[in-house]
Amino acid sequence: MEQPLTSKHAMQTGAARSPRIVISGGAGFIGSALARELLRAGATVLVIDDLSSGQLARLPHHPRLETLIADAGEVATWRRACAQPWDAIVHLASVVGVDCVVADPERCRAENERGFDALAIMLEDQGQTQGVWAASTSEVYAEQEQPLSETASLRTESQGRHAYAASKLYGERRLAQATKGQATLLRFFNVVGPNQSAGQGMVLPRFVERARHGQALTIYGDGSAVRTFAHVEEVARTLAWLLMRQLEGVIQVGGALNLGGTAVSSILDMALEVQRRAGGAVSCEHRLPRVGEVQRRVPDLTRLRQLGAPLPSMCLSDIVADTWTRHGLWPVSTELWTEEPACASLVS
Repeated sequence: MEQPLTSKHAMQTGAARSPRIVISGGAGFIGSALARELLRAGATVLVIDDLSSGQLARLPHHPRLETLIADAGEVATWRRACAQPWDAIVHLASVVGVDCVVADPERCRAENERGFDALAIMLEDQGQTQGVWAASTSEVYAEQEQPLSETASLRTESQGRHAYAASKLYGERRLAQATKGQATLLRFFNVVGPNQSAGQGMVLPRFVERARHGQALTIYGDGSAVRTFAHVEEVARTLAWLLMRQLEGVIQVGGALNLGGTAVSSILDMALEVQRRAGGAVSCEHRLPRVGEVQRRVPDLTRLRQLGAPLPSMCLSDIVADTWTRHGLWPVSTELWTEEPACASLVS
């Protein structure tokens, strides 16, 4: 295990302590994986989550983990979470999933923008510009055949399904303004793995759950749409590495940053891989394509490589195999469970 860092706040007081990192949406899919990685690295973690989609079962029982059950869209929540000195904030709380967005795009837009605004107001109140990281999305990019770099053209549509991307672009601008351009804006590319929610329309857990029940795998369109998949635990490891190296002063990030893997696959190929795991016992059924479906999304990870970060590298077959094996098992990881008393939870 890595040694705890001497954080900027600790250096100001002359005392060494574990860096304190606040994660909104920390009981969610990516957030909980990140919390586990940061605890391994010696950080103290405060999770903010309203449990609307997050689940406490994803989190370990650990003495350096604290939970605040509250709405990250409220300024009061951020003020409470950040009343003590903090070293980094990772804002992941969001309405996610194509089904949620399509069902009520304007609610999605409003909820996501509310979260960005609440965080920005707290930062402006504190006069803090350093140590802020926030989830954007690869959906902010306009479609193109070539791998998408951080300087690629951005999407201009903002209605219907595209309300999600529009809300993330709003958040990028709002936090860039609040932090004078210092915030790191994480453009995630198709993060998947065990215990991702199928109910939000995520493709891999939906395939796995249907296959386990002997049901046909539903593919919208002909299945030729290409995505680039990354395993959630590898993404969390990469993000934790970046956070801790920045706290050490080894690297400086800031601005837009693509974060994803290298498992480029069509949706049909993913379905076939799940079929193989099910022993060929399930079929595929095709439905009309969804409105606004992007045909190809592949990241250019040059900036991530230049930072020296460990890139997610699992291939599609390994990602599917791990998801097939561990999906539905709680907790996802027991490595960090301990008999020591956990930090008290703060319940709003």
